[in-house]
Order: sequence, then C-alpha cells, then structure tokens
Amino acid sequence: MRALEVPELAVPAGSLCGIAGPSGSGKTTLLHLAGGLLVPGRGSVRWGDVDLATLTPGARDGWRRRRAGFVFQDFCLVPELSARDNVLLPQWFTAWSARGQAAAADALLAELGVRTPGKRAGLLSRGEQQRVAIARAVFADPAILLADEPTASLDAATAAGVADLLVAHARSRGATLLVVSHDPALLDRMDRVVRLERGQLA
Repeated sequence: MRALEVPELAVPAGSLCGIAGPSGSGKTTLLHLAGGLLVPGRGSVRWGDVDLATLTPGARDGWRRRRAGFVFQDFCLVPELSARDNVLLPQWFTAWSARGQAAAADALLAELGVRTPGKRAGLLSRGEQQRVAIARAVFADPAILLADEPTASLDAATAAGVADLLVAHARSRGATLLVVSHDPALLDRMDRVVRLERGQLA
C-alpha cells in the first residue's frame, strides 16, 4: 500500500502553495518529499535542475542547508539550547558563520513575540516554541520555505502575525512557499491550494 500517489504536482518558483486535507491524508509526507527528508519509491522531486531523489543523503542535506527553510510540525528544537541558539544552529553547518548574528536573531524573535531569546527552548511554552521554529526557518532568507502547520499552536492574533511573516518573506524575496495547514485564514493567503484525500490529489 502506498502512503502517497501524486502523479504530478508543479509549483512555480516564487509562488505560494497551500496543502490541505484531513489528518492522515499524506500532507506531511508530501512536504517531507518536497524537502528531501524522504525519497520517493519512484519518480522524481525536482527543484530547478536538481532532482532530490537522485542525491545521496549528504548531498540532500547540503541542498537543504543552502536552499530551504523548514518549519516542522513538532518544532525539532534542541531543548537544552536557548531560543537564540536554536535559530542560529543551522548556520554553524554552512559557509556563512553565525558569529555576530545574535542581535539579528534576537530582533527576529522579538518580531515574532519571543521576548526571552536567552531562555532555554525546553522551558518555553508550546506557542513560543512554534515561533522559534519559524524564526529558525526564515533566518537565512531561504529560496524555498516549507512549513508544516506553522500556526497550529498559536492564538488567532499571533497566527495572523506569523502568516504575515511567512507571506512577506516569500513575496519580498521571490521565495517559494509550501504550507501544510488546516488554518483557512492562512490558506486564503496562498496563490493556490491543493487538497489531498487518502494520499491522492483531490
């Protein structure tokens, strides 16, 4: 049994695409395939002239560090590190050093409503952890932004601010945005919304 059967899905560069559907329909799986976290059993996952399905795991990691920002549904923060250090952590694995960037990380966290950048991530509320995860994803201005339920743990006002940030980032930088969400207010901001039903495009 296949978890996902999508014959073809084209997302134009610089566009905003929402992925909707009931729980268990394959939305997160599709997002993980798009970001190279999973490899399809057959077919290809192409961003420009790069087919992620043909790359080694290390090469996919390198592509993701250079090109993509990911907001995970379960945040994937390091609880022992501060909010600030979680935002900066991916930059230590790139050619661009995170040294001297603490002020920029603090400013972005403040914009998202996290006022205690030095506090350990494990001690933050779930809503604050969500915002730290979003800050980490957009901090390095990625060309591709992949977000899995980025407003799920937020109140309506904060969710609207997060939607503004994601859309503004994509629009101002010509970035491609893929968002898995049940939030109709966020999906309404997308150029296009595709719907999955039982692993297939509805």
